[in-house]
Amino acid sequence: MGIITYFVIIYIFFLFFQQNMLYCFLIKKGEFMEKIFEFNQLIRSTFISRINRYVVELQLDDASTILAHLHDPGRLTELLFENNVILIHHITSDTRKTAYDVIAAQKGDLWVLIHSGYHRKIAESFFNFRELLPYQNITHIKAEVKVGASRLDFLFTTDKEEIYIEQKGCSLEINGVATFPDAPTLRGTKHLQELIHLRQNAIRSAIFIFVFLPANHFEPNVATDPKFAATLHQAVELGVELHLFQFTLLYDDSTRTATLYYLDKIPYILKTPL
Repeated sequence: MGIITYFVIIYIFFLFFQQNMLYCFLIKKGEFMEKIFEFNQLIRSTFISRINRYVVELQLDDASTILAHLHDPGRLTELLFENNVILIHHITSDTRKTAYDVIAAQKGDLWVLIHSGYHRKIAESFFNFRELLPYQNITHIKAEVKVGASRLDFLFTTDKEEIYIEQKGCSLEINGVATFPDAPTLRGTKHLQELIHLRQNAIRSAIFIFVFLPANHFEPNVATDPKFAATLHQAVELGVELHLFQFTLLYDDSTRTATLYYLDKIPYILKTPL
């Protein structure tokens, strides 16, 4: 056996081992509990640069370069770096400046959703699995509810009460810790203040954070947005509920399909703000 053949066999074994370890991890975490959402007709591309907040330059397999819309205002520096693999979807439209949407970015063996425009659709699909929600006897769910000077994402109505819900998506993980936000968010802080106001008026309110990659627990990103972190801490102290739902995205090259699965809830740690 030649030395090259030997190393090829070792490499193939390594890939097989790596994928099976990932499979076992997801089984342990309950990954196959529920299939939540599916993205079809995806295209692999390679990241070149970020032109501005919402436009990225990518390279396709034929070496041509394209511009794609990035529907995520976060910094995403751990995902958008030169030569990283990006999943995109072609959009047919006469009014758009770009013909592609960025859907997900590769992180090691995993894929991370970075299209916040799908968060509501994912939430609505997830809410169909009532047994996964922290509330019982839900009779109605309404989206885009006006509260004060803001609009909150959802209003849950049960047989006993109403619960106002604000949903956030988390795509940043550092050393096993999921953290949000990835960039300062005045809007996010304003939503927390609305939830606090509701709770102070004896109305139940909650924030749902959808974590789109494996993590051991969640902490607010104090370094990036100390005001949001402090307001989140205050909200929980005053009785606003915080629920962390963890998902994972698996991509199948043969079908060009990425499937989002629900894993489990994860705990959070809120440190006392300085």
